[in-house]
Formats: sequence, C-alpha cells, structure tokens
Amino acid sequence: MATVSVIIPAFNGAEFVAAAIESALAQTYADTEVITIDDGSTDETAAVLERFGSRIRVIRQPNRGLAAARNAGIALAGGEYVALLDADDTWEPAFLELAVARLAAAGGPVVGVSAGWVLTDRGGRPLPRTGTVLHGTLGLSDLLRRCPFPPSTVTVRRAAVLAAGGFDDTLRAAEDWDLWLRLTAAGGVFIALDHCLCRYRVHEHNWSRDAERMRTGGLRALEKLFADSSLPAALRAEQAPAVAHVHARACAQLYALGREADAANALRDAARVWPEILLEDETHWAVICAEQPAGYKGSSHLLDLDQGERRILSALRVCSGDLGPSARAHADGRAYRALAQLAYGQRHMAAVRRFAVRALQADPSLYRNWNTVGPLVKSFAGAAVINTLRRWRGRVT
Repeated sequence: MATVSVIIPAFNGAEFVAAAIESALAQTYADTEVITIDDGSTDETAAVLERFGSRIRVIRQPNRGLAAARNAGIALAGGEYVALLDADDTWEPAFLELAVARLAAAGGPVVGVSAGWVLTDRGGRPLPRTGTVLHGTLGLSDLLRRCPFPPSTVTVRRAAVLAAGGFDDTLRAAEDWDLWLRLTAAGGVFIALDHCLCRYRVHEHNWSRDAERMRTGGLRALEKLFADSSLPAALRAEQAPAVAHVHARACAQLYALGREADAANALRDAARVWPEILLEDETHWAVICAEQPAGYKGSSHLLDLDQGERRILSALRVCSGDLGPSARAHADGRAYRALAQLAYGQRHMAAVRRFAVRALQADPSLYRNWNTVGPLVKSFAGAAVINTLRRWRGRVT
C-alpha cells in the first residue's frame, strides 16, 4: 500500500493535466499512487489520461464539482497521506519527499504541511516576484482572514480529512479553505515547508478568477465556521474582519474584470461589516493595482496612478454613506498614502509629494506615521540628489 495518494481532479483539463500527472510520477519519493478523477469532462481529458495506462488510477464520474471529485479520490485512496494537485499545476521532484518527511516527523496536532509556490504563466514560465514561502505553524487564527495557501501545495493526513467529513461538495468555491478551517477549528495545525516546490499556473480559466463564485464560497465557509457556538470569544471577534476581507478580495477581482460599479459596492459591503478595513494599506493597494497582472502588482507595469486615484476615491465615495466624517478622512488619508508609496516605487517624486501632502491634509494624524512622512522626505532628498548630479554632469560635459 502506498504511503502517499496523489489526488488530481480534472474537468476539461486536457491542455494541462498531462504536465500535472508527469510531475507527480517524477517525484523522488517513490511510495505513491496517482489517482486522477475525470469529473465529467467533455474535451480530450479522457484520451490524455488513457495514455498513462496503469501508471495512474482513473475515476470517471458525471460532473459534480471539484470538492466531490476530490472526495471520490480520497475515498479510493490507500495512502496514509493525501497530496492534492490541481490539474493545471505542477510539482518540483522533491515535493513529496520533503512533505512526507515533515509530516512523519511531526506529531500531536499537525494535520498537514504546505510547501511554498510560485505563480507561472500559461506556458509554465515563472512570473516575476511571485515566489511565496510560508514559515512556522499555522492554526485557525492564521486562516481566518484568508486562505494562506492553494490546495496544490498541501499534503494532509488522510485520517484527519475523513474525520472532518472531507470536502463540502455543496460549495463550488473556497471548498479548500472551508476544509482547512474545519481541521484547525478541531485543534489541528498546518506546518509550513520552507521550500518553493509547487508551480501554480495562472490562466483565464482559473476558478479563483470568478469573483462572485469565490465570494459566495468564502462567505459560506465563514458562516459555517462561526455557527459553532464553542468557538472562543477571541476567535468569534474575528468574524467581522474575516467577512470584510472576503468582500475586499472580491472588490479587487471585480475591478480587474472592469466591473467598477460592482467592485465599489463590494468595498462598501466590506466597510459596512468592518469599517477598519479601509485603514489597511493592502485594501487601497489592491484597488489601485487591480488591473495589473500577477507578478507585476505594485510595479510601474500598466499602472496609471492618476486613474488609480480616481478609482479609489470613487470607491470611497460609494462607502461614504456608511462612514462618519472622521472615518472617511482616515480612509482618504490611507488611500493617498498608498498612492504616495506606489509613486515612490516608480520614482515619480513629484507624484510622491502631491499624494503625501494630500494624505496629510486628509488625516493630519498621519504626520506621526513614517510610512506617510518617509516617502515625502525621501522624495525631496531624491530630487536634490538628481539635481546635483545633473549640474555636475553639465559641468563635466
């Protein structure tokens, strides 16, 4: 019996699934079985799977969704551990070897490990600045505001998954986050594997790009979690921030899709639940940089700061009916601070000064915050250095 069962669900995955399977078969850890679930595909997925012959086990079923497909594979699995691999992702050869070693050495409440990952384009080429490696131990409090890792990075104890009831097949998105929340709410923890061993492919058919589906699934996962009356008060107090972050993520995704009115309304939904989300720099950066592709967030690539200013201020106006004057001033100040920081990254010193001054005008309390004052001070120093170099160059030439 294999130690690890690799579960690969596929729905119309003919373009990518062969690469996923090959990466599972190429693991340096040999005691594995690969189970692929064809979830009612209508493309050439079945033909692709046939090419692997007896090297993989194949389950074919009518289309029932990602959660049901994973559950079908886990039910058939014989391994002590289950490693999840989506049909459009791939692993580095040492993925399972390192994951199993960490799980085998871990005791107590550890239910799974998550390796680091890098985003790739459709052709599998890594996108710049996208490598993510987590560290330490992750419990329920670490998972409440976001799902910190994609499923293809995760190896879990099969017994723990079965005890938790498996994936909820009524969810059509965020089913992985829902399971992680249930596992950790029961006292389990995940440990981070500090190696970047998974390649997460970014393309137009990623389910995570469906903003409304992801928001509905995320809200349902949190609703289920917080229905548990046994949750400690400290965790229950995190319900509003957690819900607000689901709406905020949908806001950024909707802006990326060009659905500006829906996006602004999503930000309003977030602020209604938890107004403090408008004080988080990440909220403003996500709106301003929404149209930038993965790997280029916050860079100068396709980032129009004037458009970003119009967008974030328009979104805050939509929220203003639910905010008092003071809260709106604080939100405006953070929005301009985010713009100043992005402008500094682009070395647009005049824009840095303009946005930083507006941040301080909107919220004078930001005078005490170096994240606001710092870019402003540095912009003047930068301009002075540039002017000195220009004068020196003029004298030399």
